[in-house]
Amino acid sequence: MKPHIQVYFCEHRHFLQDDWQAEAFACLNASELSRYHRFTRLQPKRTFLLARLLLKTALASRLGRAASDIHLAASKNGKPYIVDETELQLNISHSGKALAVAIADCTLGIDVEDQLKLQKVLPLAGQYINDQAAADIASTANAALALDRLTLYWTTLESLVKFQDSSIFKARREFVLPPAVCKDRCSFNFAGQQFFSLAVANDFRITLCSPLSEHSCDFQQVTPDTLNLLHQGSVSGADKVLQSAKRASMQWTVTKAATNDSSTATV
Repeated sequence: MKPHIQVYFCEHRHFLQDDWQAEAFACLNASELSRYHRFTRLQPKRTFLLARLLLKTALASRLGRAASDIHLAASKNGKPYIVDETELQLNISHSGKALAVAIADCTLGIDVEDQLKLQKVLPLAGQYINDQAAADIASTANAALALDRLTLYWTTLESLVKFQDSSIFKARREFVLPPAVCKDRCSFNFAGQQFFSLAVANDFRITLCSPLSEHSCDFQQVTPDTLNLLHQGSVSGADKVLQSAKRASMQWTVTKAATNDSSTATV
């Protein structure tokens, strides 16, 4: 059976009302509540709270448990895991106005980035990644393609580091992507792993790193309505609401033999 990966993506603009927060606080344990109160600014507080609600609701739906019964911890590098669950792996990423959560029965890493926020990094790619990567990015035909390439570099590197549960300072030293066309959807093999990268909601890119083996993945773009359906344990119902709201709804499959774009999707 293929490992099953679930990816949930949401933008803060869909959660401007505070009616979801009571449910979020209800699923926090004492340690998480203490961590929430240590944030001094509002935006990090809301991001942490929304990420915990989304992650625990999705896990509860998959495991058939109450969200308040999901207990999370983190490795020394900050990678989250479920305290009493060895089968499932999970990962969280956030970038300003959006966040992504991935759950799987295989090791994985995920990163989401706001492409507009990376514009200021473009001239400094050598410092943030390495000189070879900077030269590759600079060789693109125009500024828009250069920003696309930088975002692909950035999310691939971050997802690889999260997959390995390692340090970005070590991974970036000799990190150069193979030649590839940066498309809205692309998949490729790199560093012995399989990557799938997806442009979503105009300004964001999500890149997923997983083992080089067959897997299937379901992607959902989350709103308060779909989150409520997840809370009820009705993933199929959430799909229907996503389609009626014209949100992205897609599935992709990657196989061992894939070296180029092997994704299939409907948007």
